[in-house]
Amino acid sequence: MSLQVLKGIAILAGIFVGFPVLIFFLLRRLARPLIRAEQAHTRNRQITRTGYVVYSAQVSLMLICAAAYTLDSQGSIGGLLHTRGGVVGAAMIIGLGGGVAEALLKRLGYPCLRSRGERNV
Repeated sequence: MSLQVLKGIAILAGIFVGFPVLIFFLLRRLARPLIRAEQAHTRNRQITRTGYVVYSAQVSLMLICAAAYTLDSQGSIGGLLHTRGGVVGAAMIIGLGGGVAEALLKRLGYPCLRSRGERNV
């Protein structure tokens, strides 16, 4: 790729990703004093470090499956994904595996989610 193409991609990413994120956090910070603190919802949770590891492993496995489906359709994983129901089955296995890992880690004392404090903004 030429340097001009990379600059164009960087500019577009800044306009369509960076600028809206910046506006969101700026407006959120400005709105905090105006919104009175309410009791946090009972289901309000925060992801722990263990949760980040489990969820990033799930996303990584999904990306690996997508790459195998696209790049190596004749290989073992790609061939399995190209069968009838292969993609749906892989997504279900990854989702169920993540849920089992989350339950097991919670039982071992490493929860993936914990209750958040009082502030909900």
